[in-house]
Amino acid sequence: MKKTFLVAILLLMTLAASAATVWTETCGSSVEKSGSYWPYTNAFTGYDHYGECTYDGWNSTVRYLDRYAANGPHVYFAASKDCRFSIDGIPGGANATFSFDVTCYDSNASAGTYESTDLFGLKVNEEEVAIASKTLSSSAFTTVSVVVNLSETSNKIEITKASSVAADARLDNFTVTYGTVVQMYTLTLSASAGGRVNSDVNGEYAEGTQVTIIATPNESYHFVQWSDGNTNATRTITMNSDISLRAEFAGEFNTVANIIDIYNSLGLESGATSTDSYTGRGYVTSWYNGYPNYNNADFYVDDYADGSTSLLECWRLTAVNEVDKRTLEVGEYVEFTGYLKNYNGRAEVCNGTFRVLEAPHEDTGEETCYPQFEGMTGAQILATLHEQIKDPDTLEYYYLRADKTGVDYRADYTVWDMYTNCSFQGNSYCAGVIENPDECQCYNREHMLPQSWWGNVNTKRMRTDLHHVIPTDAATNTQRSNNPYGEVSGTPTWSNAAGSKSGYGTYNTTVFEPADEYKGDIARVYFYMLTCYSDEDFTVNWKGQKVFTYTNDQAGLTAAAKALFLKWHRNDPVSEKEINRNNGVERKQHNRNPYVDMPELIEYIWGKKSSKTYTCAGPAQGIEETAHKSLGTKMLIDGQLIIELQDGARYSILGERIR
Repeated sequence: MKKTFLVAILLLMTLAASAATVWTETCGSSVEKSGSYWPYTNAFTGYDHYGECTYDGWNSTVRYLDRYAANGPHVYFAASKDCRFSIDGIPGGANATFSFDVTCYDSNASAGTYESTDLFGLKVNEEEVAIASKTLSSSAFTTVSVVVNLSETSNKIEITKASSVAADARLDNFTVTYGTVVQMYTLTLSASAGGRVNSDVNGEYAEGTQVTIIATPNESYHFVQWSDGNTNATRTITMNSDISLRAEFAGEFNTVANIIDIYNSLGLESGATSTDSYTGRGYVTSWYNGYPNYNNADFYVDDYADGSTSLLECWRLTAVNEVDKRTLEVGEYVEFTGYLKNYNGRAEVCNGTFRVLEAPHEDTGEETCYPQFEGMTGAQILATLHEQIKDPDTLEYYYLRADKTGVDYRADYTVWDMYTNCSFQGNSYCAGVIENPDECQCYNREHMLPQSWWGNVNTKRMRTDLHHVIPTDAATNTQRSNNPYGEVSGTPTWSNAAGSKSGYGTYNTTVFEPADEYKGDIARVYFYMLTCYSDEDFTVNWKGQKVFTYTNDQAGLTAAAKALFLKWHRNDPVSEKEINRNNGVERKQHNRNPYVDMPELIEYIWGKKSSKTYTCAGPAQGIEETAHKSLGTKMLIDGQLIIELQDGARYSILGERIR
């Protein structure tokens, strides 16, 4: 720990005085001459001393210069020799300051700068003591002063010079002062990205000094905490030690999904923890073992209270205030700050803090009001919708081909396959069973909810419900098989240019993942099937059990499936294609997918508003008013392209009315 000391004014008193605060000696004059060198027999009267220079194996005493004889002998270190000089027997004393004068000497050079004090070494009682770096001159003495610890009754001070010193060096006026000194400590402030600190206060302060430090966030950021855990952006600290503090900032807040993305980008090895801490916000969805104490809080958070995105575990987080030191309720909105850790392959926020916030206001935007659902719970809305759509006039299975229904055509009149980019003509239907077809060879009928999940019972109305029967490339349909829709983890085992792929993923089994632009479509079809056929059992096949539940004659979604479909629904809003198809299907079987018309209702039944009653928040509309949003539907009848308007009128491509 770095410390700097201020030395009190020295009272120059003799050692013999009982109240002496200064012990001072200058090289004495009682010496005996021996050749060209003067051995130090009693240079410091009454104290043991020793001086020596070593060069090429030849030892000699520290040299006495005749030219300085008028001023008494001085300690002289010869150039290019390893020299040392020591004084033993110095009395002990608290807060001692040791000083001496040093200059370089070169008889063949004029006055100038030669060396630096960092070429000299200092030991006190055999312990190294740092000497502040100073430039030495041959023209004047430089005083070197350091604080020394003279803890012994009798102490030894030793000065050494390495042979790398080019010039001769002269030392004089050794002084040890005892007295009260002011201890100094260093303050260092820094900041993470997203903010700044008042770094002008960085520097040295006397012990006990109070310093105000300020953390200021940049725009779109907020202050999280100081590196010592203090959460006050402006605070006053007392200097009683060296202090280094870092201000941590974060964006206005990270979502749980953001935090998981950051975790994935770090690529932490198993058991490793991030260097920086991160702040996020989310809803408490569950907890582990409650809260035995508040330095070990363990709970799960999610972007939505229903747990419909990836859950994130918060571990060993401390409540930042007394109010939050309690068992949190599911659905509470919290801000959490901590380090990211790879815990057995999953993301974890640990060793930080949390606080409970008011949940953000639900942004309804331009949400339409549906008065018929005012005051209903999600379960009541579901039951109401079931009654409205439960009896579709489904077609015979033969008429579910794209060239018969006319509801699955692109603007260029090719069959609209959501699994591939194939451009099928209406007559490209696979007339029979084809072994190992090539991609884009022909299309067939695909049940988005596989028939095997309800036992391949052909009399079930859902077998011919056009809302979930779509045209798909025969080869790709084989790849999908009866596997559940999901998201592939890692490298897929199969994929195509349209973005469809299959492989191991959601539900810990093989899944089929469609392109992003159709994920919302598929999710809303599944919500439709669950509403229209709420009393059907879709868990006959084990793959169906990954997606659906069936309890008390009531169909439901597994937690994993609900989270997946809510995510897809939110990320891929209703498209014009869905609206047009919904219109066309209604004309065929006289019921609609209500979630294409009123996607907001999904949140009240399965999503983040499932704990709330429905409240209108926009211009009132009924279901019929939202139903017909396209000018017309294109279809092929007996090979002729027909346009059917909302009122049922049909026209040829040339504008001739057919009916």
